[in-house]
Amino acid sequence: MVSMERHFWINEISRAFADRSVVWLSGVRRAGKTTLARSFPGATYFDCELVRVRRALRGSRAVLA
Repeated sequence: MVSMERHFWINEISRAFADRSVVWLSGVRRAGKTTLARSFPGATYFDCELVRVRRALRGSRAVLA
């Protein structure tokens, strides 16, 4: 796998985190969203393509727990 620095997106996501506690990354498959999300130390990552994750996220209280 090729590692690539994405300074623009890292800065954009960092700015978004400064304003809110949840940042949603969406886009086409295999664009690097997961790699980008996991590059933020301390961030919690949810793979919403997994059925068990979607079920857990149905109630907003479950996400906050």
